[in-house]
Amino acid sequence: MRRIFAFAAFLMLTGPLLAAQTTPPKELGSSLYRNCKADIRNMDSPVGGEHVDLDPAMDCLNYVAGFVDAFVISHQICPSSDASLGTTIRIYVTHMDKYPKLFDEDRAQGLWGALITAYPCPAN
Repeated sequence: MRRIFAFAAFLMLTGPLLAAQTTPPKELGSSLYRNCKADIRNMDSPVGGEHVDLDPAMDCLNYVAGFVDAFVISHQICPSSDASLGTTIRIYVTHMDKYPKLFDEDRAQGLWGALITAYPCPAN
């Protein structure tokens, strides 16, 4: 019985550490940041960007668009009607440059921090 209790205590103490280590690399803030930088290169290029940036840029666009839609619908962020997806991506990249520790966290944490700071909803 003591062994079971000791094992349960061990899991409770190490569970968060193990969970943090098992985040797939594609779901880290560093991956979304890298993909969004590719999107910005495409936006800023006079010829539409490089072929190598197209897939990562689409990953960024799709993730950010879905994330924004979900939190706008739930009234947790309130971007102005003229806020473009491109501007939102630039806000995210700037936020990540300011908080590089978020590169090692789940990609949602950095994006959420950027959005809630840039697009707060008015208090009721």
